[in-house]
Amino acid sequence: MWGSAFWGDLRFAWRGLRKQAGFSVIAVVTLGLGIGACTAVFGLVEGVILRPLPYREPGRLTAVWITSTRESGLAKIFANYADYAEFRRTSRSFESLGAATWATNIGRVMTGVGPARNVLTVPGTVSFFETLGVPAAIGRAFRAEDEGSGCSLLLAHGFWKSGLGTRESIVGQSLTLDDKTCRVVGVMPESFSFYPRATQAWMLLGRDYQNRQDQLLVGIFARLKPGVTLAQAEGELRGLYRGLHPGKQSRDFQPVVYDLHGEFTFLAGRTLRTTLLLVFAAVMLVLLIACLNVGNLLLARLSERRRELAVRAALGSGQGRLIRQVLTEGLLLAGVGAGLGVAMAWAALRGFRAADPIELSVGANVATNWPVLGFSIALAFVTTLVFALVPAVRASRVDLTVDLKAGGRGFVQGRQRLTRAVVSVEVALSFVMLIAAGLLMTSALRMGSENLGFRPAGILAGRIKLPATHFATAADRVRAYDQLTSGLARVGRVALGSRVPPEAGGNEVLEVQGRTSAEMHEVGVDAVSPEYFEVLEIPLLRGRALGPQDRQGSTAVAVINEALAARYFPGSDPVGQEIRIAGTGMSWLTVVGVVGNVKHTELMNEMSWLETPMLYRPLAQDPRQTVEVAVRAARPAAGEIEKQIGALMRPFQSANWRVSVRG
Repeated sequence: MWGSAFWGDLRFAWRGLRKQAGFSVIAVVTLGLGIGACTAVFGLVEGVILRPLPYREPGRLTAVWITSTRESGLAKIFANYADYAEFRRTSRSFESLGAATWATNIGRVMTGVGPARNVLTVPGTVSFFETLGVPAAIGRAFRAEDEGSGCSLLLAHGFWKSGLGTRESIVGQSLTLDDKTCRVVGVMPESFSFYPRATQAWMLLGRDYQNRQDQLLVGIFARLKPGVTLAQAEGELRGLYRGLHPGKQSRDFQPVVYDLHGEFTFLAGRTLRTTLLLVFAAVMLVLLIACLNVGNLLLARLSERRRELAVRAALGSGQGRLIRQVLTEGLLLAGVGAGLGVAMAWAALRGFRAADPIELSVGANVATNWPVLGFSIALAFVTTLVFALVPAVRASRVDLTVDLKAGGRGFVQGRQRLTRAVVSVEVALSFVMLIAAGLLMTSALRMGSENLGFRPAGILAGRIKLPATHFATAADRVRAYDQLTSGLARVGRVALGSRVPPEAGGNEVLEVQGRTSAEMHEVGVDAVSPEYFEVLEIPLLRGRALGPQDRQGSTAVAVINEALAARYFPGSDPVGQEIRIAGTGMSWLTVVGVVGNVKHTELMNEMSWLETPMLYRPLAQDPRQTVEVAVRAARPAAGEIEKQIGALMRPFQSANWRVSVRG
């Protein structure tokens, strides 16, 4: 009985809306745009924030970081392997603990299978995959016996498919990474990923790594025992940490246990979660404004149907019956609008996946799936109540004496008052959104127009890694970099450095000769060629820049930036002072000059520019295995630069190098 009445109302509503096609199209498009925007953004929220991680019982998985109790810039840092080993041996709060690290250079040159390529390889422990509870799709994961049998590799499915041609026979064979033979033990499932998402292989943290426990930094990933809370586990680890590090270190640092899902979102983007929630709130406001607009249109339409509603009331339709009819019309409008919105959301999310504009967290799967469709259906019902309930109640208040006469002035006057109130609310909401958008645009424009301390226009940058076996000594690397610089001079002005701006920052502790160390983890250290500051147009403020005379065997020197000079030498001249990085065995360096600051972002401050204290060493005195090449050319040509680098490096053993050029 109820169903037949509803279908009757639905058919009547359809006929009425067809007669007023203009009103119907405007209402449907308005609702479709609002519902589509909300559905698309909810698809992102569901895929990134709400969707559980693709691991066994992901709710019990955690990440353990070490945090500083007095330095906000060191909010989360890696633990050393010795701490991980002790936590794993003595902790009672966790079912299992594993470790993996990207704290060191994880790009390794692979040879022996096609051309040399750079492979992103993350070292991990045997228990790492056991903790996640994900078995290999082909072959197996790491085992304890692998630790004593040399280098072992576990391949990501995407790399196995695109880089190795989906050959199942690769399991058990060997690949060469940085001239080191590694045996492939398995391939992970296609659905598996971990941070960093671009990881192509995992290398077992074998005994050669474990012998450097105090120097090896790792991320600790653990599975809580059933019933154990994050706070309980954190309390236990802090007690263990104090026992391992009595004295000052345990006062300055402490372990913190985080939910793994939240950490993946944090690692993908420090503001990713907040941004998605703010955007979702914004599109919900847009939908609310759209509902108010449609509600106004519905009020106007009902004023024209006043006589019709009075006749229906006179024939026996009660107030509830009239409300139901108007709500049915609203539901029909919202349903068609939701269908249009879902189609728009599907297209938007598909375009988002194709464009891949931002890094999403591990396990994110952005799609118009059943939860997203369910949200859209629920949204259709809610929007019906928002825009149709007030007009429905208003329409049900029929005065037969007045409304059966032509005009219905009392209703029109009442509608006008209600319309003015609705418009006032719309204007207020619009002002809120405009102010928020203005503040966001102002922040973005300020960041985009900020003087970064160097001139990025016309710079091409690439990274080169020299294989350790062919460039084992500092002299070998210096010769290679000298030849590279002179060869690329025909393309443009060339500079080499361990990093190229805006990559900067660091967390080293600086010592000044004759003073007590401040013990603040805030200094960055880069090794650069003499042309570095000139090519990047970083101004020299005092003293001299690094020169060709600063080589192996000459006085160890350094150039510092203005931020370091102001922090450690306030009111005095730093030129001639001696400094070094604590705890590294570095010799004392004589400061020969001061340069301007280069602004950059950092882990905890992605929406603001920072000026970190920086120390620059001559590349010839600290020749790194991996350097970045910056070329300033009048007509930048990435292909030409790669060709030149290839020709220059060819004499050094069969293309066993890697360069990637970026603008």
